[in-house]
Amino acid sequence: MRKLMKTKKGFTLVELLIVVVILGILAAVAIPRFLTTRDESQLRTCQSQLAAINGAIDEWQFMHPADPVPADLAGIVDNTARFPDGVPVCPKDSSVHYVVGDPATDGADRAFCSIHGSIKTPPTAPATEL
Repeated sequence: MRKLMKTKKGFTLVELLIVVVILGILAAVAIPRFLTTRDESQLRTCQSQLAAINGAIDEWQFMHPADPVPADLAGIVDNTARFPDGVPVCPKDSSVHYVVGDPATDGADRAFCSIHGSIKTPPTAPATEL
């Protein structure tokens, strides 16, 4: 019986606690960095979509010089050749659609996102603590 007890191998409670502590430290460092990176990528994606919409607005203005740009971008972002995935929406909140005009700068004929602002006036990012 003693031979069976000596041949059993396993981890001690202290070893398991050390592993749990190390994983907790790694998670405490990795999660804030992941969230910051995700927020930055959503901002960059939104700015890229705003640039594409502004290009579509410029094209629409060239084709319709006498007409004002529709505030809801109807007929501009519906172009499946320019936007094959459908009407662009903000990556942070898919219920937010882009509109024309920036209330802060009166950016007439430029696309605006209510979360990220416009390309000219991006909102200040909140400071993140690490």
